[in-house]
Amino acid sequence: MQALALSVNRPTVIDGVFDDEVVIVNFDTGRYYHTDGTGSTIWELIKLGATSGEIIQHLKSVYRNAQATVETSVRQFISELLQEGLVVEASYESSATSSEWRDGIPSITIDHAASFMMPRLVTFTDLEDLLEGSLLS
Repeated sequence: MQALALSVNRPTVIDGVFDDEVVIVNFDTGRYYHTDGTGSTIWELIKLGATSGEIIQHLKSVYRNAQATVETSVRQFISELLQEGLVVEASYESSATSSEWRDGIPSITIDHAASFMMPRLVTFTDLEDLLEGSLLS
């Protein structure tokens, strides 16, 4: 997979950040998701306009002891975000320049002393029936 420019699939997808957790809702599918730790960091970097390659490079610089694991894990996580319709490929012109997304990094909390944890996207489906039912009729 080459470096991809990504963006959140708006207006279909909304998200909320609560401390180190992100809750993501896809109104097209009725599913909602939870991620934390590294997953939250990746999500926030996507929102800032970082490409998949820039995300990998940034996390490799933070977690120097997990070089091979970082790349594989980030690519799998991004693939899952794409598959679930939470993010879409964006044109490089619409993504932020390197300096723009890097300016947002201080707002992302990363525990530099922590070991790299593989990002996880937890899926909840209990809203599917509600959104398909009378609520939208």
